[in-house]
Amino acid sequence: MKRLNAQSIIGLICVAVSLTILWISHSFPKATTGASDLTGPSFYPTVLALVFIFCGVCELINGFRSDDKSIALNLTGFRDAIRNPGVLNVFIIIVLILCFILFMEVLGFFICSYLMLFILMWRFGVPFLKNVAYSAAFVVMIYLIFGKLFTIYLPSGILDYIEF
Repeated sequence: MKRLNAQSIIGLICVAVSLTILWISHSFPKATTGASDLTGPSFYPTVLALVFIFCGVCELINGFRSDDKSIALNLTGFRDAIRNPGVLNVFIIIVLILCFILFMEVLGFFICSYLMLFILMWRFGVPFLKNVAYSAAFVVMIYLIFGKLFTIYLPSGILDYIEF
């Protein structure tokens, strides 16, 4: 019998998270416009969850089929994985997303988005001047698309107090 490896665990986690998203998305309110409930608030999370379930099952199958002697699932393997720069990048991304969620209302969309993009591009080695310009351009572009075109509320945070 094959031993459970890191690839199989990733597949199991992906399927579990996807099933949770499917379960939660069914509690979203139904669409009030149009003839179909297809494109209501639960449509996008449901489609993503189904794609992630497919990817998780593929990852699970590949994990059980592989004979790869990758990082062992023990303390030594965990220590080796933490030293990997890719793992550090994933950790940084997760922390930035959590900070983005926590501080979005207080700092606002412009500041949070700019800081997140700036830190990510800095971490991935984008030169400073390009980083400053690209971060600002992306934030403005996202604001124009979602804030103006789709009229989605994006919090202004502390910029509201200085009447920006």
